[in-house]
Amino acid sequence: MDVLAETLGVPESGLRLVGSVLASYPLALAHRWCFWGSSPTTQNIFFASTGMGLTYWCYGKDIIHSFICTLTQWAFLKFLGDSKHCLPLSFAFQFGYLLLGYSATESEDYDICWTMTGCIMCLRLIGLAYDRYDGNKTDEEIRKDQKERALKDSPSLLEVFGFSYSFMGLSVGPQYPMSLYRQLIDGELTEEKGQRPKCIQKAMAVALTGVGLMGLNEVLKMYFPMSYLDSQAFLTEWPYWKKMGYISLAGMAHMHKYISIWTLGNGGLILTGMGYSKKEDGRTNWNSLANIKLGQYIKAMSYTDMVKAFNANTNDWVARYIYKRCIWIGNKNISQAAVLGFLAIWHGYHLCYFIMFALEFFVVNGEREIFKFTGNSKAIQSLPQSIRNAFSYLYLSATWGFCIIEFSLLVKHKYMPVWSSIYYSHFIFWLVTYFGLGTYNRLSAPRRRPKTE
Repeated sequence: MDVLAETLGVPESGLRLVGSVLASYPLALAHRWCFWGSSPTTQNIFFASTGMGLTYWCYGKDIIHSFICTLTQWAFLKFLGDSKHCLPLSFAFQFGYLLLGYSATESEDYDICWTMTGCIMCLRLIGLAYDRYDGNKTDEEIRKDQKERALKDSPSLLEVFGFSYSFMGLSVGPQYPMSLYRQLIDGELTEEKGQRPKCIQKAMAVALTGVGLMGLNEVLKMYFPMSYLDSQAFLTEWPYWKKMGYISLAGMAHMHKYISIWTLGNGGLILTGMGYSKKEDGRTNWNSLANIKLGQYIKAMSYTDMVKAFNANTNDWVARYIYKRCIWIGNKNISQAAVLGFLAIWHGYHLCYFIMFALEFFVVNGEREIFKFTGNSKAIQSLPQSIRNAFSYLYLSATWGFCIIEFSLLVKHKYMPVWSSIYYSHFIFWLVTYFGLGTYNRLSAPRRRPKTE
C-alpha cells in the first residue's frame, strides 16, 4: 500500500480509508448473495468479523480502542439496561474515551487514525444507549420519534458487535439505529417480503456518481486549494476583492472532498438494502441514509437548506439525541448552542472547531433575520420569484466558503492571518446581521394590540 500511495501522491492512511469504503461494495454483494435471509447469528458474525477486519487493516493494533468501546457498551446494556444509570454512564464513557483519544493523537494536521472510526462509533453507541433508555419509558412518556427506535430489550453481545462494526458506515458514517439494523437482519428492508431488494442498479449509479465526484474533487483541488490561503502571495500580494472571491470558490471546492466520500459510501450501503424506505407517494427511496442529499445541496438557497442536505445523518442524530433532549430548558437558542458545542468538541480540541460552530450559530440565526427583513419588504417581495431565488443562491454560494476557513486550515497560526488579511469581514457581516438587523426587525415589527374583553 505504501508503494501505491507514494505513486499516487497521497498519504497511505488516506488510501486505506478510501479502500475501506470501496470494500463495502464486494462485502455488500457477499452479504446479498451468501447471507441475506440467513439466521441473525450468521449475519451478525459476518458484519462483526468483516468490520473488525477492515478496522485492523486501516489501524492495526489500534483496533483495541473500538473493541474496548463496543465491549463496554454491551456490558452497560447487559447489566444496567433496565436502569436509569445506563445512559449517563454510556455517554460519559464513550464520549470521554473519544476525547482521551483526541488528546493522545491530535497534531497540527488532519490525522487519519483510529479516532476517525472512533468518532463514528461514539455516536452509534451513545445512540444505542439512548434507544435502550427510551425502551424503558411508558407509552405516556415516550415521544413518537423515540418510539420508532426504542429498544425494549438489551441486544446480545454478538448483535452489539455486528451493529458497532458493520461496514455500512464504519469509516465515514452515516449513523443509523439498532432498530434499522435489526430490520436488515430480518430481511424487512425490501420491496417484496422474502425477496432480495432490487437495489443493484441504484447502488451502481450512486457509486459512479461518487467516483465522478472524487475525480471532480481532485481537479478542483488543483485550481482552488485551501492551502493557498496560507501562502504569502495570497496574504500580502492579492487585493481584497480577489481574496474574497477566492475564499468563496475554494471553500465550495473543498466541500467536494466530503461530498464525494459520503456519496461513495452511500452506494455500498444501498447495495445491502439498508437505505430502503417508502416515500409518501408509495415509491421506493434508497437514499434514506444518504449523508449528503446531493440534489438538495446543489439547489440549496439558504443555510437552513444546507444543514438539511450536508452531513444530514449527523445533523439528524444531534437533533434527536441532543437538541430534542434539551426541550426542558425552554429556550431554542440555548438548545442550539448545546448542539453546536457538542459538535465542536466531538470534532476535537482544536480551537477552530469551537470558532466554526460558534460562527454557525450567528450565520443560521443571522440568516433568519435577513429573511424576516426581505419578507417584510414590499420592494423585494414584488420581484419575480426567479430573481429572488437567484439572489438567494448567489448569496449562499458567495458566503459558504468563509464558514470553513478555520476548519480547513485547522491551526490558528494559519487561519488567523487569513482573517486579518480580509479584515475579519465575515465575522463583522454576520455579527452586524444578527445583532443589528435583528434589533431593527424587532423594533420595526408591528406591536400586538392588547386583547380586550
